[in-house]
Amino acid sequence: MRPRRAAAQRSWRRLPERTCVRLRGRLGVLIGQRGFTALFDRALFLAAAERPSLREIRYDAREEPGLIGARAFARTREPEETEDGLVTIVAHFIGLLVAFLGEELAEHLVRDAWRESIPRAPLDGAEAGHD
Repeated sequence: MRPRRAAAQRSWRRLPERTCVRLRGRLGVLIGQRGFTALFDRALFLAAAERPSLREIRYDAREEPGLIGARAFARTREPEETEDGLVTIVAHFIGLLVAFLGEELAEHLVRDAWRESIPRAPLDGAEAGHD
């Protein structure tokens, strides 16, 4: 395996954990660790119902970085499957934030957690200023 490809695969193995840490960092402060844990656990449950292979991942706030089984999941899958699984988990998490907090506050919290890495479009993809 080429060194660059191996480094990219190692990076993908840590992506779910880095994402969880990033979300937990800011959102945990705003909605509390129990609130974050409850929403993230539910997001994992919903994601696993959609993608059964995600059942091997669980969240434990007492562990650092919180995701148990994520590295093993990423290690045994192609980067695309790892990305798809992560997107499924995060999409359910954001959907739960929207359901409980409303779109405007959820969008603000997610943007704040990611800063410049999220485009400046509303969560629903609609044009700004249009209802």
